[in-house]
Amino acid sequence: MSKITSVPAMQRNPALLVCVLVLSGCSKDSETLDRFSRAYTAFSDASFDTRVASIAVIFNDEKQGYWTELRGALDQRNPSNKGRLEHARAALTVESDVIDSKFDDFNSALDKLDYAVGQLVEIANSVRDREHRDEAIGVSQRARQMYSDYTSLRRLYIEAFSRRREVLEGIVADGGNLIPAKLGRLKEAAGRVKAIANEQKALEQQVSSTEDQLKMCLAL
Repeated sequence: MSKITSVPAMQRNPALLVCVLVLSGCSKDSETLDRFSRAYTAFSDASFDTRVASIAVIFNDEKQGYWTELRGALDQRNPSNKGRLEHARAALTVESDVIDSKFDDFNSALDKLDYAVGQLVEIANSVRDREHRDEAIGVSQRARQMYSDYTSLRRLYIEAFSRRREVLEGIVADGGNLIPAKLGRLKEAAGRVKAIANEQKALEQQVSSTEDQLKMCLAL
């Protein structure tokens, strides 16, 4: 009987695994299981790249200055409307020049992950031996869940940045003046962004949990 074993995928990210199928007495599926092993390696690489791309979107890089400029634009203690206006404009510029590009990278990584998962699913369902097919399908289902979680994370990122952009554009339109009529809207947006952050954290934990499940599924 063949069995699925696992080894560290890459030293750069030991949480991911390369699926190594050790075959003995299952010649009818040897080629298919070998293809599944290679497909899982491709999935591991795509998953790692997606994780890196997702982190890059929200990484607090002070050299780019988005988060610093955002805080400056929202600083009610600053008596200078001009100062807030400049911060708001700068934050919008960084979002347009840098963060949008990071979203493009995230989208590209998600497309590659989707393709890699699709290959896993297709090959898993072509395994003829029932025991090995069930094992392979279990792995592919968890891989699909990981992709789904990342797409949900992307949606939350987009909503959060859209909320911030709306506030920043309002500050620019008002010349940096945080007029009372806008403070309620600002508070509402801040509350939603905070809720989004909690949802993001839950999804990130779910991705880690799925990775752990893959480890167990592939363990000796």
